Amino acid sequence: MSQKILSKEQAVRLSKSEFWLNLNNYQIALFQLSFDTLCMPWDVFHEAVESALDREVYTHEFQNLNDLKEELLGNKPTPTQEEIFSLIPSEKLFIFNKREV
Repeated sequence: MSQKILSKEQAVRLSKSEFWLNLNNYQIALFQLSFDTLCMPWDVFHEAVESALDREVYTHEFQNLNDLKEELLGNKPTPTQEEIFSLIPSEKLFIFNKREV
């Protein structure tokens, strides 16, 4: 499933309209996951995705919007923590365990 293309001007116009104020979190997440250009504040989008998926969604997971959309639509299972962390390049991965401090 690919994202629909929005021009920068279209995205800005949509953002200025604050259309998301009339949508629930599922609708916000589904709408924005369908487009290639952010057309609402990042925090609104991120919060909506987390609420709609009922889990914490790490920012690096947004590198593949199709996976998030498929999970939202129920076509893909929720990834395990291992799968989520495997998306991070090994040179950037650092895991801190509070119990070992």
